[in-house]
Amino acid sequence: LNASRRSLRSRSSRAPPQTAFRPDPPINPSIIKSRPAFDHPLEPTSIIDVDVDYYAALELDVLASPSLSDIKQSYHRLAKQYHPDRNRSDPKAAELRFQEVKAAFDVLGDKSNKMKYDKE
Repeated sequence: LNASRRSLRSRSSRAPPQTAFRPDPPINPSIIKSRPAFDHPLEPTSIIDVDVDYYAALELDVLASPSLSDIKQSYHRLAKQYHPDRNRSDPKAAELRFQEVKAAFDVLGDKSNKMKYDKE
């Protein structure tokens, strides 16, 4: 009985067998497709559209000069409200509104972009 216990202990303390290291095959550059830097519709853009009222999109009062924390709070509230996953009845309309809110936060949530937008 003691001999069988010893053999079980010695088996369990062994390290697992190591597999041979195989490096990844070299990448053929001709098969890599080039894609634009921002191909997703919700990615941030560097273009600031002056004709769009980003403060209204975030339901903020321009005259109150909202701080970055106010902008962030409003964005999070509206993003939750208009997220397509939470609006199953009309996901297309919710997605459009969600994208408006996201674009507004991309501009107003960044100090330098907010300053550029406010000057124009």
